[in-house]
Amino acid sequence: MRARTADYGMYTLAGLEPVIDDFWRRLARAFVAEGVRNVPRRLTRGRPTQMLWRDPALLFTQTCGYPMMHAFRHHLQPVTTPCYAVEGCNGPTYRSAIIVREDAQVWRPEGLAGKIAAVNGPHSQSGYNALRAYLAPHAAGGRFLSGVVTTGAHAASIKAVRDGKADVAAIDPVTFALHRRYAPDQVAGVRIMDWSAPCPGLPFATSHRTTADTLKRLRAGIQAVFADGDAAPTLEALMLTDTVTLSTADYAPVMEMEAGAVSLGYPTIA
Repeated sequence: MRARTADYGMYTLAGLEPVIDDFWRRLARAFVAEGVRNVPRRLTRGRPTQMLWRDPALLFTQTCGYPMMHAFRHHLQPVTTPCYAVEGCNGPTYRSAIIVREDAQVWRPEGLAGKIAAVNGPHSQSGYNALRAYLAPHAAGGRFLSGVVTTGAHAASIKAVRDGKADVAAIDPVTFALHRRYAPDQVAGVRIMDWSAPCPGLPFATSHRTTADTLKRLRAGIQAVFADGDAAPTLEALMLTDTVTLSTADYAPVMEMEAGAVSLGYPTIA
């Protein structure tokens, strides 16, 4: 059997690697206890997601709902959707934080007309699809902003707003909360102006080729870790509280957000 891979790259921050590694060790032990074969001992780091998420040997990762429903719909399947104890999250659903500079005299979406948006990339639910749906009702002729800056990451979008290179960005609430706790200087000078519409959160996922039997065992292993009192400090450090099993069909709101923006004549953020 080809060596399997595991990744936990969605919510990483400098200094959190030991906590993430402990979380994986606990998951790996639980997966082995449930009879999952060939569980990797260590997480894969530094491998581009374009390659990682297409790997048929992928056992465990965390992905974004938008790419899972688009470019990777034939490569990934959800395992469970984690719940987080952060503002903007409610059970397995979440909203993007619409951020502006702290001193910006903008309080409603209409006030963002003619401003510059920072987006992490066009394939992001929290940083692009949610913002597009948020702005679409206020756009005219497919335009609303004066410019768009593509940053490649939520942290870079926060910095672009903080430094005045952009006026607004939509930020994943878990990313924002982790920065508030572990890197508060990086979110100093920005504030949450509003929240996007809710949608299902970022799922733990596996290769589409993972069998139904292994999928069942993965879910049981994840539940065992969340039920283990010894894991509580690690889970709290990552702001994790629970997981809920959602199917691919439950991620339909991601597609509905896109379709709604397109129907309003706003297919791209502009």
